[in-house]
Order: sequence, then C-alpha cells, then structure tokens
Amino acid sequence: MLCSLLVCVAATPAAAADRPKPGSVYRDGPSGRYLLGGGWHHRADPADTGIAQRLQRQESLAGWAPTTVPNASNAGDFSNASYMGSVHWYRKDFRLPRASEASKWVLRFESVNYRARVWLNGKPLGNHVGAYLPFELRAKSVRRRGTNRLVVRVDSRRQKFDIPPLSQRASGAFEGGWWNYNGILREVYLRRVDQFDFAHVAYLPSLRCRTCAATIRVQVRSSMLGVAAIRSIRY
Repeated sequence: MLCSLLVCVAATPAAAADRPKPGSVYRDGPSGRYLLGGGWHHRADPADTGIAQRLQRQESLAGWAPTTVPNASNAGDFSNASYMGSVHWYRKDFRLPRASEASKWVLRFESVNYRARVWLNGKPLGNHVGAYLPFELRAKSVRRRGTNRLVVRVDSRRQKFDIPPLSQRASGAFEGGWWNYNGILREVYLRRVDQFDFAHVAYLPSLRCRTCAATIRVQVRSSMLGVAAIRSIRY
C-alpha cells in the first residue's frame, strides 16, 4: 500500500559541459580567446529572489530553460514593463580547454545590459555596471579538470543615472530611439594568459616646442602581476 503512494521523481540533470574552441567572432581584440558559445541556460527572476534561492550555486537545471548567447531576454516585448527592466539569470557549464598548467584564465564579456554579477563554481568573481564597454574578470576559481559552472545575474532595471537616461513624454510613452534590452547582448569569451597581461596601457606625449624632440611616456599595468612599468621614449 505504501509503495503505491510513493512517487519517484528523477532529478533534473546538470547541463552538458562542452569545451570552448579557440577563436573569436572578429579579429580585433586580445589574443588567446575561446568563444563561450553553444548551449547556455537562462531563467527569469521577476521577484528578484534568485540570490536568496542560491541560483549562483545551483547544480541542477530545474527552472532553467535552454538558450544561446548573445541573448536579449525581453526581445519582442515592447511594453512599459519591459522598458523599465527586470532581473534575469544566465548559466554556462564548460570544461577548460587544454593548456599549460601555468596558464591563467580570464572571462571577457563584450556587453551586458546593465548590471552584471558573476560567479564561477559558486564563488563570486565580481560586478560590472554599464552596457557599452566590455569588461573582464579573472577566473580565479576555475577548475583545471571537470565541469566549470559560470552564472551571471543581469539587472536591467532603470535607475536615475543609467546611460542613456530614462526619458518619458508627458503622455507616459518612452522616447529616445533606444530600447532597454535585458541580457548578455554580445559574446562571452574565456581568455588564456600564458605569461603576463596588459590591463591598462597609457601614452602621454610631451613636446616642449614645435622643433624639439618629443618625449612619450608609456605606462603599462599588468592585470596578472599587479605591477606597473613606466618608460620614456624620445623621438
């Protein structure tokens, strides 16, 4: 009798982890890129309860739906609620490409609208605000072997000082020739760094007079080693 009351529920399996292949959509940009394409998963979070539910640590795919990246979660929805923004989550399971044990790894996001929080294997990597500049986070918790789980929380809810600013007509209609698309709107890359990496490069030319030799001051900061080097070159 008890057996007839039991219901067997199969656990929702984790995502299949693929291995990114080297290459990028376009030639310009940093070296060592591996496109994190293929299958992703996503889920809406209208009540903004995902962090409390520990979605950043969830292993199963219960509640997640397949998708691809780039992705705008509200594509085709031109309601006022869509324009005002929402919270959405993305997840990618992958295996690390074959490389030297000494290699370090960076995650590069070309565009996320608007606020991004990133976790790798349940550990926070960092945050970013703004949809119009790429950003990179060092994959400090990456696993050399086995499955890596990348989770990104995207919050596109409009705030006062977001760019472009929120603009509304007297009628209540929104204006500006722009729509507030929520999501990972461009490619995501895994980037290999074998020796050192330039995080910031700045050039400051100095010319005392029109016929004087020019001095160019070059400042380079390494993201991996945390050191800066300054060198002056005369022309």
